[in-house]
Amino acid sequence: MEIRLINLDRSVDRLKRFRNHNMTHNNINRVSAIDGTKIDRLELIEGELLDPSLIYTDGAIGCALSHIIQWNYAVENEVPITIIEDDAILSKNFSEETERLIGTLNDDWDIVFWAYNMDSYISLQMPGGLGGCNLTFDQSTQEKPEALFSEKISSQLYKLQSFFGMAAYSVSPRGAEKILKFCLPLRPMLQVYPVLGKTLQNTGIDNMVCKILPHIKSFAAYPPLAVPENNTEISTVQLIGNEKKNNSSSGIDYGAIDSSQLILDSLSMSGFSRGSGILIHFVLTTESGGRAFGFSHYMAIKSAFSANPSCQIILWCTTIGSGPYWEAIKAFAQIIILPSPVSIFGNTINHAAHKSDIIRLAVMRTLGGVYLDLDTITLRSYEMLLNSTVVMARELQSSSAGVAPNKLGNAVIIGPANAEFFNIWWETYKTFDCRHWNQHSVLVPAIIANQRPELITVLSPEAFFVPTWDHEGLIALFERNMTFPNAFCHHLWESQAWQFISKINEKSVFYQETTYNMACRKYLSTDDLKKLAYLHREHGVFSGISNDENIETTVRQELFQTIYKNSVWGNGQGRPYSGPGSDPERVPEYINFLSQYIRHYDIHTVTDIGCGDFRIGSEVASINESVLFTGADIVQEIILQNKKYYKHLKNCDFICLDIVTSEPKPTQFAIVREVFQHLSNESILASLQHLKSFKHVLICNNITDTGDKINAQHADSADIRKGGLDFSLPPFNVKVELLARLPIRGRPGYLEIVRLINE
Repeated sequence: MEIRLINLDRSVDRLKRFRNHNMTHNNINRVSAIDGTKIDRLELIEGELLDPSLIYTDGAIGCALSHIIQWNYAVENEVPITIIEDDAILSKNFSEETERLIGTLNDDWDIVFWAYNMDSYISLQMPGGLGGCNLTFDQSTQEKPEALFSEKISSQLYKLQSFFGMAAYSVSPRGAEKILKFCLPLRPMLQVYPVLGKTLQNTGIDNMVCKILPHIKSFAAYPPLAVPENNTEISTVQLIGNEKKNNSSSGIDYGAIDSSQLILDSLSMSGFSRGSGILIHFVLTTESGGRAFGFSHYMAIKSAFSANPSCQIILWCTTIGSGPYWEAIKAFAQIIILPSPVSIFGNTINHAAHKSDIIRLAVMRTLGGVYLDLDTITLRSYEMLLNSTVVMARELQSSSAGVAPNKLGNAVIIGPANAEFFNIWWETYKTFDCRHWNQHSVLVPAIIANQRPELITVLSPEAFFVPTWDHEGLIALFERNMTFPNAFCHHLWESQAWQFISKINEKSVFYQETTYNMACRKYLSTDDLKKLAYLHREHGVFSGISNDENIETTVRQELFQTIYKNSVWGNGQGRPYSGPGSDPERVPEYINFLSQYIRHYDIHTVTDIGCGDFRIGSEVASINESVLFTGADIVQEIILQNKKYYKHLKNCDFICLDIVTSEPKPTQFAIVREVFQHLSNESILASLQHLKSFKHVLICNNITDTGDKINAQHADSADIRKGGLDFSLPPFNVKVELLARLPIRGRPGYLEIVRLINE
């Protein structure tokens, strides 16, 4: 049987790697894979090969088409073939054993899988009426790729029920025809995976093939005769982006080193001099594109310092911050940089919050004192809580449901150095699993407290965690003025409360009497306000951007100007930042799609409405150098910044424009990306009227399936409307055509692209 190896022409290193791993196999014919970055989605949609609502990466489309071409080959030539992907490692006797096993089926088969993803599971039907069998694999004991299959493998075929992976399989002409008929057009579908207890969206061709398996004669070899490396570091298909696994070059394993010595060495190198006061620790692990160091973070440190005048404050960071509030806290805190924990006792850490959990525990067991999250505000001194045991408090289940007995909040931790409680807690990280959000941070300390109550003083939620995280609690913090006499601090629950926190600064706290605002006021003197005003001028995102102060601004312009000024959409490292949705590395499919559209329709002039910081627009403009781009945005400072930063792009110009109130000079093509999702229905209706003179209009929005009402009323704001948009429905009632739904790496939902049909 012919063996065909799928390999991208540009993936020379992968081909070399495949050959090094499979040196004894000389009977394999290489065939060119389809490069997903070069496919034209519009052509696939017009040819009814791709449903526009399918959310596939470019790599996933290329992979699917590569397999489809091989299936067509089998059908057209009426021959069975074996198909192998270029990350497969084959057994020494792969050819002989696959031929032997295929022979046992007497031509009564459609597809046989010789490999499957070892980081998931496979479901097989056992012979003799024994029923189904679900197999999972312990990859931690698997040999390195070069050491696999040192001996010949004797395998057996079983009927296949469910699996993941397309690394190595054989398909008959009949089977290929069935699979082609089912899989085309490539389209959205749900697949139930009982073993995982999940129903998942179709994100790759193996999902579609898995769905048809029960309806065709499918088999799998066990043990497998090939193994995929399944390496996301070199994958051309998977969504890696922000979900890409960390590697040791960017940090260390905090369980594999003496973390206490690391803490002490970092203190020594910083020149920190230990005084007699208590130590108060904060941790900052915000990564690139995360939320900027803002007013609430400044107030967390300022309030702790003011309420505990004899304390010494240390801010432990994995990255250097920037901006006016960062500069301001230097007067109160010693800033110390630590390497990022990428793993703990060999267990991978992916999320910044888990990194913070580990650093805070390493610091507390080494130095002791008080740990506070950066979304707290201190109300009074912690000195009376310092004793020989660790001190933590329980959380509430909700404002009305009472105490959560199985949770101890780790936003506030107090205790002596080398406390036995901390050491026991640290040891539990040997079983850390990043898939479990609060297992080790909140649930584990509660378990230890129940088992060793003599090691900890457990306070009621009122000490640190009232008001709580739910709607009622957030209203109590940010809209009502309430007193909590038993509270040492308030936890602000930043993830849930960002809609409130992002709008607050040192000026706004004096506009309204709320619980949080009143807490802030007592720590903000006239001198503090003057210093912050100076730091905004010198270190704010608009510093160095000259603006004509005589230009009148509308309420909406001031709104979005403030959003940029307060870095509401994230950390731009000192520059105005349009948010993670404008990170080019998150949306390569979108950049590719726009370039395809421009070529497909022979576009020569483009207006990017709501261009923001133009990082994505600049990528598209660089690819299409002969096309003239006009970036338009409502914020004057953003336009001035873009003129400065993108002056090397000779095909780009920038104008200040509010699409709600003004009609832009028409070009061939208008792009409105992630603008309408921030606007009210009234603003969108007015904007649509100003787009009628464009021949091509693409409207792109980040859509999340929240179950909220479509086209629900929404105020002009930084927030993304939860219910999504359908422009064909009231109150808009315009004709649109769905062109594509594209993935956004590291963000929920997808980017929906519709074309406005101007009649």
